[in-house]
Amino acid sequence: MAGQHFDTPSIRDTPLLHFVMHHTALAGRPGAGPALALSLVLVAIVCVFTGLCYAELASMIPIAGSAYTYTYATLGELTAWVIGWDLILEYAFSNMSVSVGFAAHIVDLLATISTAPVGISASTSRPSWW
Repeated sequence: MAGQHFDTPSIRDTPLLHFVMHHTALAGRPGAGPALALSLVLVAIVCVFTGLCYAELASMIPIAGSAYTYTYATLGELTAWVIGWDLILEYAFSNMSVSVGFAAHIVDLLATISTAPVGISASTSRPSWW
């Protein structure tokens, strides 16, 4: 509340820098109070308005509804081409991330049931000869 003393004398004791330096998390900024809950309510209101904006855009351009088609209809072919390749790269990187995680789970599963190929253990995702 108003008038409380903030007992953190240095910027190094803020939650983010404290986590980076000490690798332990603080519960939040001391003295934050209900501001965190109010900021979440504000973000929810912004998300509602963002959804309404996308709904209005979708009603004005009643075709497929992807980022590429919206960009093509509003900004032109060249910008839509850039957005299209950006989407392809985004999907490629997300698929690679998921496949690496899935492969690690499969390796751990095979190591658990003792049918893993020689040189693969549950703790590493590379063969020993790598």
